[in-house]
Amino acid sequence: MKNQLLTLCILAIGIHANAQKDTSQNKMSPPSADQIYQEIPKYSAADGYMMLDDKMFTVKEGKTSPMENDVTLENGIIVSKNGNYYQAGKAKQMLREGEHIDMDGNCTPHHSKKSTQVK
Repeated sequence: MKNQLLTLCILAIGIHANAQKDTSQNKMSPPSADQIYQEIPKYSAADGYMMLDDKMFTVKEGKTSPMENDVTLENGIIVSKNGNYYQAGKAKQMLREGEHIDMDGNCTPHHSKKSTQVK
């Protein structure tokens, strides 16, 4: 009987100690900019420019690199390295986090297949 009581006490202490463990390490944290940067080619295969972590990146042939200069697309849209884009006679717009503008001026939200033509 003493052995059973001792076993039951040890088991109860073990369960109680396990319940007090810090499980915060098991919680998922938001991805870092570096992790997202590594995933960009999966979501934006089209050549163009993308805003990520308040920085502009060039996407070319599925590879990304920091945007170095302002560019003018064939249709006259100017994309600046600070994230602004505009067309002559139109209001200036700003790419938001995760948005991608392709070489034809189509603006696509990150992780989405929807596309809107800049007019």
